[in-house]
Amino acid sequence: GIIPTIDGNLQFGPTAEEVCDSEDVSTTFTGLETLFSKFAPFLERLKPHYEKPDRSKIITHFAGCRAATYKEDFIIEPSKKVSGLIHVAGIQSPGLASAPAIAERVKDIVIQEWHPAENPHFKPRRKRSKHFSKLDPRERAELIRMNPLYGHIVCRCEHASEGEIIDALHRGIPAKSIDAIKRRTRAGMGRCQGGFCMPRVLEIISREASIEKELVTKSGGESLILSGRLKQVKE
Repeated sequence: GIIPTIDGNLQFGPTAEEVCDSEDVSTTFTGLETLFSKFAPFLERLKPHYEKPDRSKIITHFAGCRAATYKEDFIIEPSKKVSGLIHVAGIQSPGLASAPAIAERVKDIVIQEWHPAENPHFKPRRKRSKHFSKLDPRERAELIRMNPLYGHIVCRCEHASEGEIIDALHRGIPAKSIDAIKRRTRAGMGRCQGGFCMPRVLEIISREASIEKELVTKSGGESLILSGRLKQVKE
């Protein structure tokens, strides 16, 4: 469908194609054309809420592989072979709407299988992070007065500040990669897709985490961005 996101962008799709490779997350020209031809009759109706979309305004494409089953039903159950593993597979398209109920089901399985004690120190609510771009002028001025780093805009497309990025890096569940920062602060999620701000975000992560820049990843694991310094490269 044509899906408005919580941040105001429009999302088109998805398509549904069966592939043989479980790691194939490529996008195709054919898939893009399919979406535009399918939704073309509805584009005029988006006005005046949205500017009429066209191909020049697309900022990114993405795809994923879903672990579908021939039963066409959810598989939510503890593994019969691996202790402590709960299978949550075959979700497909209803996953977004079903996520809260799936979480409750998984919680019930954990309680039934392993009988964990309740954590008396668990805090179900966290302090909300401040997104600089959504504050009014008075709130922005007050935030900058308290922490001048909120006045240093790192991502020009989404107006994400250095203060927000540092906050995301030091929260209870810290963001440790470029993509994690993007999801928390929207830095790199705008029209240039990080072309301007990614080097700056990388520097901030390196500084705040006290690690070499070469160890900062795009999305964890081995997704390293830098391989070394130019003057250290041997022929």
